[in-house]
Amino acid sequence: MENKIEELPQQPTFKYFPFFNTKQPFLMLIILGIIFYCTTINNEYALDDGIVIHQNENVIKGVAGIGKILTSDIYESFYKRMCTNDQLPGGRYRPLTAITFAIEQEFIAPYRTGAYMQTFDYNKNGKLDNDKITFINSCGNTETNYEYNDYVDLNNDGITQSEECYSCWDLNKNFKNDFNEDLNKDGVYNEVDCQVRGAWVRHFNNSWMYVLACIIIYIFLKSYVLKNNPDIAFFAALLFLIHPIHTEVVANIRGRDDILSVIFSVLTLLFSLKYVNTKKIIYAAASGLFMFLALLSKEFGILLIILLPITLYMFSETKNTFKNLIPLYAFISAFFAIYIFLHYSSVSTFISKPDNEILNNPFLFASGEQQFATKIFILLKYLMLQLFPHPLICDYSFDAIALRSFISWDFLLSLVLHLFLIFITIKLLLKKHILGYALFIYLLFIFSISNLFFPTSILMLEANTFHASLGFSIAVAWLAIKGLEKIKTANLSRIRNLSMLCVIVLIILCGCKTWERNWDWKNDITLFLKDVKKSPNSVLILGNAGARWIDLSDTKEITGINIPGQDSTTYNDYNGTLKITDEELKMSGYTSKREFALHKGINYLKRAVELHPKYVNGYLNLGLAHFKLGMDKEALFYWKFAEQLYPNNPYLQNYYQVYYGILCKRITEKLQQKDYKNAALFYHYALLINDKDSKAYEALKES
Repeated sequence: MENKIEELPQQPTFKYFPFFNTKQPFLMLIILGIIFYCTTINNEYALDDGIVIHQNENVIKGVAGIGKILTSDIYESFYKRMCTNDQLPGGRYRPLTAITFAIEQEFIAPYRTGAYMQTFDYNKNGKLDNDKITFINSCGNTETNYEYNDYVDLNNDGITQSEECYSCWDLNKNFKNDFNEDLNKDGVYNEVDCQVRGAWVRHFNNSWMYVLACIIIYIFLKSYVLKNNPDIAFFAALLFLIHPIHTEVVANIRGRDDILSVIFSVLTLLFSLKYVNTKKIIYAAASGLFMFLALLSKEFGILLIILLPITLYMFSETKNTFKNLIPLYAFISAFFAIYIFLHYSSVSTFISKPDNEILNNPFLFASGEQQFATKIFILLKYLMLQLFPHPLICDYSFDAIALRSFISWDFLLSLVLHLFLIFITIKLLLKKHILGYALFIYLLFIFSISNLFFPTSILMLEANTFHASLGFSIAVAWLAIKGLEKIKTANLSRIRNLSMLCVIVLIILCGCKTWERNWDWKNDITLFLKDVKKSPNSVLILGNAGARWIDLSDTKEITGINIPGQDSTTYNDYNGTLKITDEELKMSGYTSKREFALHKGINYLKRAVELHPKYVNGYLNLGLAHFKLGMDKEALFYWKFAEQLYPNNPYLQNYYQVYYGILCKRITEKLQQKDYKNAALFYHYALLINDKDSKAYEALKES
């Protein structure tokens, strides 16, 4: 027995990291993961979170919506709400991520209508039906849904009245706005209070899933890729964990699709290697299942078809014949076939005509030369952010990045650099070199989102580097550790101390940047008001920054109106981004902070529509801002401009409906005051909004 123990191969030990047992590296990754992303727990929602969660009726229904999630594009509810069709080539079939959101919603608070606020007699039968009914929605399409979420039978008559349907923020169902129901402490009761409820649960889940992804990466690397060098394996996982460019994936809840995709992609590779080295069918089945889950998480999973054979070629410990690999590829093919069936039966993969919105089609007005040069330049941008993640910006769509040409120096640099990387990668792969494998992973994933081979509808996105970062981390870790080994000195402890000092400094620097960015991602206000200073030509950022100032104009800090019962010093300053001092107000010449906030929004929005004259949301919010300022003529001007571009926009129709009702009341009031001039003016405005409804005319006639 003793001889057998002596014959067992010794596990390679750490040389530069002070780990004395196999558990310590895992503990270190967990601790650092908690430290780096604990600051996201208090965050709310930002950017595309609204589209995939709040505006996804299947998610908001909780587990009741899972069946529909499995057969729908993740943006289907958003398209339906906007009265439009699929806009992205290939569709976005990512049901696994949406299912996790739906399960969370079940614990937070599900809404059976799929909307936070819904109380309407859709079938116009004079009552609110408790069961689902079929009706024609505002977009003219047939829909089956409930007419309300829940109610309290105040008069005990067993019939639901609209006044018995309580607001989604009314947690105690007393039909009053209690100060503790203003969850985001902005002094306003609206859907945002319902949305932020339980947000910490989603952020907590994103954080531990991210840490789990890093742990799985470490297991994969130390078990197969770098089994003889645990220092490189750990350092690569550490670099992946602490890289600040990943804040968009972790702090933005929507980024969970990337996290799940990496988890299941790496597990696919890990269990495939387990199978070829042990020939146990259970591992082949697990590999196929994990690939299926990776595909359900995000489309990146399809690249496993390329990455898996390369991984087996590089790291298989036994000679594998085609016969030996049949079970593995049989399971993978079977699960892949199931995915293809689900995808093509659930998502519209072809767009009937090109998208004429430049925010969705970044090369709409670019020449062939500009398209190619800019795509190659973007590769350089991605690489530079991997090397030096600053500044980090949430949006790079039109007009954040200028188009390049064949004579642009940065295009030429990127072209030469990436051709060199391709050459080195091929050369090293043929030699089964670790660095070649790392570069292959990086290039495979980075080229897939470069728009060079198929359109992504996105010019650039930091989250798109998440998968490629794995290859980058392995490459940097290998170069760093091998560099240490080149130092010719007998004093190993000195080298170890120096290396640990560098790692600690790196962790601190990355941690500071990550925390800063985590706070930026608290919500749309903190994100866009911060990023508009770093990217002043991004139409989307300008538009959202302007819209957020319009929202802020009604908040407690701006209006100075305190909610009864709430501490007067309690307000949401949005991580310090909401600042209008008395001195600033005095210098601006505006009469109130509310007016100042609205004009700040107007300035951003005017810049947005100046850059993009067909920016519908810009005109919608410009109209809203002027409406809040009491500038009717200007409000109508911008809304009518939006109407020309997008006649059936649901937000515009809502604005018109509310404004039309206000105008009818004004007509009656002015006539009672014998102010015929303004009554006629308001009647004219009403006709501009709705010349088919007789309500305004009746108000004029009756008076």
